[in-house]
Amino acid sequence: MSYSAPQSPAQYRDRDADSNASPARPSKLLRLWQLSTERASSLPPRRLNSPVKNAPQTRPRLQEYYTFDHAVSLFKSSKNIVVLTGAGISTSLGVPDFRSQNGVYNLLTDSIYDDPQELFHIANFKTDPGEFFKQAAKVFPRMQGLVPVNDDKKSTKSTDVPLVPRYSATHAFLALLQSKGKLLTIYTQNIDGLEVAAGLPLSKVIQCHGTLATATCMSCGKRTTARKYMPHVRAGKIPFCKCSLDPDVRDSKQRGRSGKKKRKRDDYEDTDEEDGESQSQFPKGLMKPDMTFFGEPISQAYEPRLEDDKTKVDLLVIIGTSLKVEPVNDMPLIIPPKVPQIWISKDRCTRDGVKVDIELLGECDLILEEIARRAGWSTVLQERLWENRNTDDTQIPMEKPKKSSAAKAKENLELRPKQHKSTEQMVPPQNGAIIKTDDKVSDQAVSPPEKHAVRTESKKIAAHNGPSDAAESRSEAKSNGTKLPPSKITIELEAGQRSRWYVRRAK
Repeated sequence: MSYSAPQSPAQYRDRDADSNASPARPSKLLRLWQLSTERASSLPPRRLNSPVKNAPQTRPRLQEYYTFDHAVSLFKSSKNIVVLTGAGISTSLGVPDFRSQNGVYNLLTDSIYDDPQELFHIANFKTDPGEFFKQAAKVFPRMQGLVPVNDDKKSTKSTDVPLVPRYSATHAFLALLQSKGKLLTIYTQNIDGLEVAAGLPLSKVIQCHGTLATATCMSCGKRTTARKYMPHVRAGKIPFCKCSLDPDVRDSKQRGRSGKKKRKRDDYEDTDEEDGESQSQFPKGLMKPDMTFFGEPISQAYEPRLEDDKTKVDLLVIIGTSLKVEPVNDMPLIIPPKVPQIWISKDRCTRDGVKVDIELLGECDLILEEIARRAGWSTVLQERLWENRNTDDTQIPMEKPKKSSAAKAKENLELRPKQHKSTEQMVPPQNGAIIKTDDKVSDQAVSPPEKHAVRTESKKIAAHNGPSDAAESRSEAKSNGTKLPPSKITIELEAGQRSRWYVRRAK
């Protein structure tokens, strides 16, 4: 059998380079162009702020980790754990998420906006803060997990009842990791501030979407705590700063959370001049909760902290989030692929390009309690649970004695914003409340109430810096020598999978 020699290219040498090489078959260049076009049309569009620059990345699954016990072993051996949390870690407390059937968006049934997300846009907040706080009165207290000191639910209607933040077993587990010196950083998408209430230091928490624990005056930049402004929100009033009574303070002075004047959006973005979103007016002295509204950037600390953490992290744990919100949902792709990843949530991971190593599907609290049990940390976790806290020792404002009707009337007159002829006053007198502000409130959020110190334990506070390796090994050896408490769960592997486990409460 003989093979014919390839045809000489001489006969095509003088042809146009863009023409077909022969009537029956296109040239190689044209065919390659067609293939690349077909491939490009089949790929999903990339987001402009996504770290995926050239092609869709895929975080490969590490084959050496796939069981529940592997997850326990990773928690025990890791020293620099990064945790990404979402609304799922607080729902057990009755704190609603945003998008579920019982979420915040479905609670806003009488909102003036067709799309409930419009209520949380910064432009709409400036234009109509009354509508925002009217709706916020329904959901804000629930979004902080606040309960009265003595758990007297009937007294929650009063604005004078001192409240403390209740946190979940998941929050307590994260504080446990910190006490063992294993926690590098927590990146939370929640605005409830319960991580700090559980005892985590602010230096370890990046609140990507802000917090309700503080509010900032949009005119003078002064800040107040939830202990001061939240009771007025619960009463259906709009919180205002004292500067709203001062005619010398200019209206609509754009300031950030630090009190410094912001650069206008038009200064660094190519936007339409007719778009007045950045120039929208708002009532003078309006207090804005320090949550991140739509149309605002996320925490400035997020990117630089993540750049530093990705060089140190040895375990990524994703808890109670669906990874739907940018840019936080890119974190599993930014962390080096050799770092193990554990997924803990009610729903499986559906983030494009992400293949976590171990998926534990079920209630976050239940799963982490079982991990603590198998690791020998049950006793430590129980000590950190909110139910064991002595709330009577919490530093909270004491209830003031009841005032006479004449004193109340005088106080209401003093709180009403005064009209000044020199400036246009936009504060509604009948629905506004003047809030005390302070220049010394930290740039980072504080938990509600301002200083949540319960049952002061000097030894345990010192332990937040992390025990020595020898002390930790002795503690674990002692716990391993005792009989573990009975398990509260059943674990089932999904058919056809080796790393996706369903964790349910034992019957």
